[in-house]
Amino acid sequence: MTACAAGESGLSARNGLVQQMAQSGGLASLPWALAIQRWLASAGDAHLRVGFESMTDQRVSTSPPSCSRLLAEEGWADFGPGPEVSCSGQCAWLQKTWPWLGALRPGTAGGRQEVALEPGMQVLDHGAFMRWRISSFGEGSARGFAREFRRCMRRLRRAKKPVMLDLRGNLGGFRTRRHAVLGGFLDSEAWPLELEGKWDMEGGVERVPPMPLVRVRRPLRRPLAVVLDGGSFSASLLLADALLLAGRAEVFGAEPLGMRGGCSGSPEPHTLPGSRLTVHVPTLQTELGQAPPVSFGLPDAEECEGQAAGWNAAVHWLLSSDLLPLR
Repeated sequence: MTACAAGESGLSARNGLVQQMAQSGGLASLPWALAIQRWLASAGDAHLRVGFESMTDQRVSTSPPSCSRLLAEEGWADFGPGPEVSCSGQCAWLQKTWPWLGALRPGTAGGRQEVALEPGMQVLDHGAFMRWRISSFGEGSARGFAREFRRCMRRLRRAKKPVMLDLRGNLGGFRTRRHAVLGGFLDSEAWPLELEGKWDMEGGVERVPPMPLVRVRRPLRRPLAVVLDGGSFSASLLLADALLLAGRAEVFGAEPLGMRGGCSGSPEPHTLPGSRLTVHVPTLQTELGQAPPVSFGLPDAEECEGQAAGWNAAVHWLLSSDLLPLR
């Protein structure tokens, strides 16, 4: 994990970890887990993290605090993906993980809570445009995803309206599902170059061929806007980036959990000796367009749930895009 030691934040976190290791009497499990998380977070990769959810079987029943409190109050941000990640990404991650994060903090009302899951995929008619909401590329079975994908594509094709691809809160998932959606809007011959290698980049990289779970004969040619937020990550960002690189879509919303140019993937759990803590470590690295990682250039606001400006900009673009030739 040499990436964690790079830069001032990484060196500071590693120094703090070494100092705590030298303390006599050892540390309780949570302070030790937080020290390790601070070091891992210096890599700026949300896939590389301590599995705090495995440290408690309790889930809080309260709503999460505001984003500004989660970032400002001492202790909360240490559970997150680190200062190298956008503010909106940090906020979204802390609120997403609140059910177990809150249970680990003393003084937080706890209890077992069943988290209601939103529909994985749905098409909503907003009158002048259609919104295709995809909450995950990893949840549910492949057969279920394929069935819902075909249903949504049929509805979008019949509507003959501009499309908003809503990837807010989509933390990613399988490449085959991401490729299916990409193929729904873009011929595979026009896809940007996609390379993959090991996360430690040993052994070089190989070109990734198109491998959609479902193939589309005729991609949709309607104007397309992609909406992201702080909870968008991994496969959802690779999809948005590919559509941007191909000139097929415009992207709106808030800065996500990652960047353009590629990301890590396929994290695997590892149990640390001694502490027995679970650490999730990515195994793969995907690169798009042979470009270094860069920002999506979206607003980076603490209150990631307040995205009226991004939504309005996307709607305005969609409603005016019918007047422009499709690139």
